Amino acid sequence: MPVISPSSIAPSTLPFVLLEHRSQLPETPCVYFAINSQDEVQYIGQSTNPRRRWKAHSKSIELALMGDIRIAYAKCMGFSRDLLCELEKELIAWFDPPLNTAWRVPGGSNCDLYRSSIHWRLGDVMADRKMTATKLARLLQVKRATVSEWVKSAVIPNFSDMSDTLHKLCYYLRCTPQDLIDYYVRDEYLDNDEEA
Repeated sequence: MPVISPSSIAPSTLPFVLLEHRSQLPETPCVYFAINSQDEVQYIGQSTNPRRRWKAHSKSIELALMGDIRIAYAKCMGFSRDLLCELEKELIAWFDPPLNTAWRVPGGSNCDLYRSSIHWRLGDVMADRKMTATKLARLLQVKRATVSEWVKSAVIPNFSDMSDTLHKLCYYLRCTPQDLIDYYVRDEYLDNDEEA
């Protein structure tokens, strides 16, 4: 059980950096909170080195699109990886941030799920190819709102015909499925594997 109670943490009162200044985050163990301009917690995470973690965080683009996001943090000096993970799990359960929902598994350990992730990159690929949602919707013969939802999704959308839709996306965007999907293992666990 974490030594810090989630109810005792007020994220809006913690030290913070703006999302665009995330390179100024500390390099010591922390739990962090992505908070919008209305002081609503949008995402919670933990890292032994938040500065390094946020160099290529999977939520960076999604949070940047929200605008006016700051990353508040609570230093957790002396916390083991397991204790950080447990505290993160408790904080997610307490604050229920919308961007952490993809990680929840009933009865399972969130910490095990955090070791790896599949990230949907449709928005990035469209931006690289200067493809608008309107144009792609027209090419795919779907509503623009549908494409917009696909772009906003951090996980692979549940297409009615996965193979056909993925094929068409790759054709019109001149890309491969690997361009649209990122698989990564959290850097904390890579570091842990290297130490073993």
